[in-house]
Amino acid sequence: MPILNVTPENYQREVVESNIPVVMDFYGDWCDPCKRMAPLFEKISDEYADRLLKFARVDVAQNPDVVQQFGVQSVPCFVIAYHGREIGRTAGIQTQQLLEERIEQALRSRIP
Repeated sequence: MPILNVTPENYQREVVESNIPVVMDFYGDWCDPCKRMAPLFEKISDEYADRLLKFARVDVAQNPDVVQQFGVQSVPCFVIAYHGREIGRTAGIQTQQLLEERIEQALRSRIP
């Protein structure tokens, strides 16, 4: 599944108005842990390709309003949102298993 790049122009449409949950990877180009997590995030997005779920990357330098809205204070940070509201979060370097568990937990907790 292709990973969407969130921009100030598409945030409203792709995240807030999305009818499916969005797993967002907040990252910085300067962040080495973010660079290490990028291939894992891509792998997980491929494994979830058959699920009603969207994966997106959010460059913190280009999206300060989105960063502020979700209260992201460090990167990498993974936020799962549904209709623009946070339903799950984890931060820092994650194993595939831990990130997938957090995604599944958030999906179970969302309000239909």
